[in-house]
Amino acid sequence: MPSSRTTPELIAAFRYHVIAPLVSRPLSYGEQRTLIHTLCQQAWQTPDGEQVTLSPRTIYRWLAAYRAGGWPALAPAPRADAGAMRHLDPEILALAIQLREENPTRSVQQIIRLLELAQRIEPGAVKYSTLTYHFRRRGVLAKQAPDPEHVLRRRQAPYAHAEWQGDTQYTVRLPDPARPGKTKQAYLFAFIDDFSRFIVGAQFFFDENRPRLEEVLKWAIVRHGVPELLHCDNGAVYASHYLERVCGELAID
Repeated sequence: MPSSRTTPELIAAFRYHVIAPLVSRPLSYGEQRTLIHTLCQQAWQTPDGEQVTLSPRTIYRWLAAYRAGGWPALAPAPRADAGAMRHLDPEILALAIQLREENPTRSVQQIIRLLELAQRIEPGAVKYSTLTYHFRRRGVLAKQAPDPEHVLRRRQAPYAHAEWQGDTQYTVRLPDPARPGKTKQAYLFAFIDDFSRFIVGAQFFFDENRPRLEEVLKWAIVRHGVPELLHCDNGAVYASHYLERVCGELAID
């Protein structure tokens, strides 16, 4: 890999040095093929000092580029991900890992999109290959697709308020009222009726804790009554003895 001191001009000069015998005089097809074979047997020193051998495909590619565009065509093309974040900020990586652990079936593309929607990263700043690389290094693997014999079919509650589903979502960063000029992560707590898909309760907060969950659930029950079943994930705010006690006293499964 070229070092930071290896300029496109040096790379172009190196490539021309390799193909110079092929463009300095007219060659028959047989002569060109033999010469390329000879060039592939040599060891070449790249501009950054690395000893390499070249494949016929590489030499043919450089030769075609030179004949099509001359010297400038031998310079390396700009990276497709120029300007993208190649080294993830530890905070962004930790959040991406948390999003994967919350739902192991989330794809890398979905996690990147969630980070973009939450305005934690600029659109296009984190590439699929970059996040995949970091996930693999840390052993954060996606959950394998289930065996077709054990796939759970789509289901729906039989009537309104038979089942509510609750979850928390990382959303946008908003101005922090306690620190002028700073922003703070906003969290959305929401409950939805499984049958009608009607949102029975939802509210934004600057923190993610049990009292916030209790407030949203309380007003959802005040406005719409008690559901028969409450379905939540295993997040810390939901996996509490207090919520179990509330559901038990209200006869919520």
